[in-house]
Amino acid sequence: MKKVYEASQPGCGRAGTMLTNFFSSRTLSALPRLATMFCLTLLGAHAAYAQPCSGVSCDISYAPGVSMNINLCLNSLGEAQINAALMATYTTTSNPGCCSVVKVWEDAAATNPLEPSDPNYDVDCTDVGNTYTVWVTREVNLPPSGTGKSAAIQFNITILDCSPPVITCPLPASFACASAYAAAFPPSPLTPAQFAALGGSVSDNCAVASVSYTTSLLSFTCVNGFQVLHTYTATDVNGNTSTCTQVITVSDNVPPQFTTLPSDLTLACDDPDPSTPIQNWLNTFGGGVVTDNCGGSFSVSPVLCPGSGFPCTSPTPATAATVLAQMPPPCAPQPREVQVGFFVQDECGNQNFATAKVIFVDAVPPTITGLPGGPTLGPYTCANLVPGPNPAAVTATDNCTPSGQLIREHVSDVPATVTGCPGAQTIVRTYRVTDCAGNSVTATQVITVNDNVAPVWGPNPSGLFLACDAPNLA
Repeated sequence: MKKVYEASQPGCGRAGTMLTNFFSSRTLSALPRLATMFCLTLLGAHAAYAQPCSGVSCDISYAPGVSMNINLCLNSLGEAQINAALMATYTTTSNPGCCSVVKVWEDAAATNPLEPSDPNYDVDCTDVGNTYTVWVTREVNLPPSGTGKSAAIQFNITILDCSPPVITCPLPASFACASAYAAAFPPSPLTPAQFAALGGSVSDNCAVASVSYTTSLLSFTCVNGFQVLHTYTATDVNGNTSTCTQVITVSDNVPPQFTTLPSDLTLACDDPDPSTPIQNWLNTFGGGVVTDNCGGSFSVSPVLCPGSGFPCTSPTPATAATVLAQMPPPCAPQPREVQVGFFVQDECGNQNFATAKVIFVDAVPPTITGLPGGPTLGPYTCANLVPGPNPAAVTATDNCTPSGQLIREHVSDVPATVTGCPGAQTIVRTYRVTDCAGNSVTATQVITVNDNVAPVWGPNPSGLFLACDAPNLA
């Protein structure tokens, strides 16, 4: 037998039934006196209540602002029930004090009550969008059931999912490079699992269909320095949406790095065209190799720091002409070299630098072109007639050092042959010429001494005349 679900039924009606059955037994032997008095009191109260509702015929109508077409929203668990307690809120009557019992039926004749076992009693997410038709009556709250039953009014109940998803965004995120940011986020829309992998969470009383996101630019400094706002929108299977936002910062503060440092450029000081190799060296960053943590493009600028070392506050661009102009002249106190700085800068202005040198070297010694008096001197008849050394008169040239700055020296006078007679000998005189790079050359001069002149009397000796009887001839 079907049980019709009612919105309410006063307890005195049930007590009245008990008392009626009690008196019909015509005995009080089964009840204690106290229970008898309690039941008589209830009966009196019920009788007093029932008296104004006796013979009432209930009417029923839609509650103010309600029509036959209503929507039923599922709860947070994705569930709802079509029952008398629900339908009581959608109906009214002219006699609410008596007609308080609400019943729900599956037919217009109000003969087939809606029960928990019926498919459309308990509804859930699978019922969203469906419309179920029921009929509702009101009755007097007196036994027997159906007393004063009203006509049935129709309701068309559409099941809706009115709850948006619950979404929590990932925490703010930071990346060093735009490429890392792009790789971290799959294309929109995301699955709930992808959203969870980013650190977010989303749930729904029915089911989440997708999580999409849009990106808006908050600030921009460079290609790897910006801030964006991700607005995530979670959509459930029934089209309800919720949004949240996440701030993402991309900030590249890592300078480019030289994986291979620039190498020095060494040139001969007498190179006929040093500008070409110097400019080629500058254009290829001295052979240096640069990488950047974010990839992309970067610039390398060769610069000079005139009058100071690196780094300096006012560098000037380095070209072959400016390098040669800064090159120290021959015989300057400092080495013949120019330090060049290679400044590298990435797309966000992070800088690094390395230095290398353009060096002029002189490995060629001077050339002695003439000795004072020629390569040989003499013969001299006497050693004291040999002129002394005269290095200043040595003539020489050099590939890089000006002739006037060559250092000329007398090294030695060494007898080459000695006959035992000082007036007959050969002397080897050595001169040395040194350039400003320390390269030197020597040349020898052969000096001949030959005393081939006989002695000369002057005046001739005179005779000595002594007496034959001189006392001491000695």
